[in-house]
Amino acid sequence: MKRFSRRTWILLVGVVVAAAAAIGGYAYFTTTATGSGTATVASASMQFQNVAVGPNIYPEPAFSGSGIVPVIFDLHNNSSSSVFVSKVDLASIVQNGTGFVLDTIGDGSCHTGDFYFRDPSGTNAYVLVNHTFTPGETVTGYSGKLWLYDTNINQDACQGLGLYVTLKINNS
Repeated sequence: MKRFSRRTWILLVGVVVAAAAAIGGYAYFTTTATGSGTATVASASMQFQNVAVGPNIYPEPAFSGSGIVPVIFDLHNNSSSSVFVSKVDLASIVQNGTGFVLDTIGDGSCHTGDFYFRDPSGTNAYVLVNHTFTPGETVTGYSGKLWLYDTNINQDACQGLGLYVTLKINNS
């Protein structure tokens, strides 16, 4: 077997040194960075439409009888994103046209607290919706009931009043 010549050894050593220098010469820097930007969060906007409260509500001692009137409403998503609605309940009830709280009218015997909003069965103090509305979607025909509880005391101040009923979305 033939040995390498001196020239070959020098060449081999030179190649190894060049390769080691190339590998050892490969270097890089590391760092961390942060960035920031701005964005606007879109707002959700639901709208009650075609709210209709049945006529001639009058005191009833229990959740039964013809004095309990229907409240029919539609819900419309007028935002550009989907909106989840859990339930709808009564926000307020005031005298139509004046906005007066009922307790302040006449002799004060017509109390806001005597009016109840219920689901059609009377079980819940809200109407269950439990629906995700897509942008532009309208769902019609939700219904609840408005009840004037008969307190067994004079409620004459309620007679003939026009009522302004405000509903609200409750996702709690």
